[in-house]
Amino acid sequence: MTKVDESKRELWVSKQEEAAERSGRRTLKGGDDGGTFETMDRRVTRLEVQFEQMDRTLASIDSKLDRVNERLVQLPTKTDLNSWKVQWAALALAVVAIVIGGIIGGLAWIQPTASPAPPTVIQMPSAKP
Repeated sequence: MTKVDESKRELWVSKQEEAAERSGRRTLKGGDDGGTFETMDRRVTRLEVQFEQMDRTLASIDSKLDRVNERLVQLPTKTDLNSWKVQWAALALAVVAIVIGGIIGGLAWIQPTASPAPPTVIQMPSAKP
């Protein structure tokens, strides 16, 4: 195992504190609440409050996502849209055929019927003089 040179530790700590004071940052110093800028209990309490707020926010987001998923399930798929397109095309073709058939049938119905041609009378000369 390698040994750590502790002789310069105090100098390093003091330089870190000076740098923190110059930059306006506050640093935590030990693990026993001594020398920290606020007590551990207040920090933990603040974190718990923030966690509760985040929990409520996440619950709100979760409920909104559930509503979005419900709406997405109701939307038509690409297959639905394609089948509707085919159905409408078939319906349009049927309507056009009915209209054209109606026009042709109506015109045929109102067309006057031709009367039969009058019989042609053919006279044959008699064989007696």
